[in-house]
Amino acid sequence: MGPVTDVSWPSTLPARLCHTALVVFHETFWVLTGTAAPVIALAGVVSLNEVAAAARLLGDSMDLARSQPDDAAGRAHLKRYLSAAGPRLGVAFVLQLLNIGIQAALLALALLSINSQANELPAVVAVGAAVLGVAILAAVVFLTAQATTILEKMRSEIANRVSFVGRASSADGLGAHPSGSEPAD
Repeated sequence: MGPVTDVSWPSTLPARLCHTALVVFHETFWVLTGTAAPVIALAGVVSLNEVAAAARLLGDSMDLARSQPDDAAGRAHLKRYLSAAGPRLGVAFVLQLLNIGIQAALLALALLSINSQANELPAVVAVGAAVLGVAILAAVVFLTAQATTILEKMRSEIANRVSFVGRASSADGLGAHPSGSEPAD
């Protein structure tokens, strides 16, 4: 059988030949991809600010935990909170940096495709990168919210424990009076 010269799809192709379509360049697709990538990356940069705020809360919480009385059980309890929040923030930070890098690469490839009037990347990969970027944004927001909730719960427990210890020591007469002076007999 000779070369196929009639390319009217698919009726003239023999059944044993592979039915593949030529990949056509779509400038509009690459313009939209080149527009979406920096928007997703910008959202990533904004969410990094939230991760940084949670990291500052983690640092403050660590300082607060260190300032607590030397109670082994209490410190172990606080360490569990910190060890639950810290890795979440680390993963969120790394994921978001990766996301920003992916979106920057996607923008570069979209611009190159527009410039060369050829697909520099399969469209399905470009769509996957954009969708992955949005999914990473959602994951980072979730991880950051979890870490913040854990740290706020820990800080609340510390405040309640300090408040309880303060009331208990002044009520039993062994601690200092809340006014700072000794009660009259």
